[in-house]
Amino acid sequence: LDAIHLDGLYAINPDGTMKWRFYTGKTVFHESPAIGSDGTIYLQSGSYTFAIGPLLTPPVAVAEPGIDVNGNLILDGSNSCDSDGTIISWNWALTNRDPAGNNFTLTGKTALIEGVDIGIYDVTLTVTDDDGLTGTNTAVLYVPAGVGVGVCPELQALLDNTKAALGITDEDQIVPAIIDLQNQVSTLTQQNADLTEENTKLKDEITELQNKIDQINNTLTVGLGSIETDFQSVFNDPDFIIPGDTLLEKFQALNQAVLDLNKGRKEGIYVNLGGKPGKGK
Repeated sequence: LDAIHLDGLYAINPDGTMKWRFYTGKTVFHESPAIGSDGTIYLQSGSYTFAIGPLLTPPVAVAEPGIDVNGNLILDGSNSCDSDGTIISWNWALTNRDPAGNNFTLTGKTALIEGVDIGIYDVTLTVTDDDGLTGTNTAVLYVPAGVGVGVCPELQALLDNTKAALGITDEDQIVPAIIDLQNQVSTLTQQNADLTEENTKLKDEITELQNKIDQINNTLTVGLGSIETDFQSVFNDPDFIIPGDTLLEKFQALNQAVLDLNKGRKEGIYVNLGGKPGKGK
């Protein structure tokens, strides 16, 4: 308190430099200080009393992210604290830095993100107390393959377009529906061979079904080609192709590759289709 022997009130930094100065026009003596129960410092100089309010302490943020058994990201900030007040808000910012993208912002003492993508996340929690002060803490979370869900939009687009062309809603019905259409065309073609050319109604029905087959074949060609191109790029494997001599065989191989996996996890599908692990960028 030697610093307050001068004209006015002073606050001194730990290194001895002056933090702030308030001119009072009076010399404040070190014999007078008293500290109130709330931390206020009272200084007496003659008939003058000066009060320095208590220093406010910012809250301490504690970010504790984790993954549950279903691959959901759990955010827990309940161990954050404020020694001289109450925390009134918790704000989360998640950045997936490898691979880049798939970022999130959430609020709440605890929060959940369903089906989080694989990757390395910077998880930052910022808490604010009732004095308007903030505290921040960042934790790093690794979500490995087998826990997180990787995204393969090309596969989902192929499945959705094929279901729409076939007029079905269940992905497990795709292969049976294509086989059924092919059988119908084969049966009607054989029947048509036994009939006269005047049977235009049957020919029109065959044409309609054949057009539908052509539409589905085009959907499969575009979709499978998109997946092959994506896998060649992602895993740096320009020679990769989906095995199979026909479009249906290729689709069946792809369908088998995603069995027992979260649909759309690129690396697992790639390996199950014969890709070489470790060639990724």
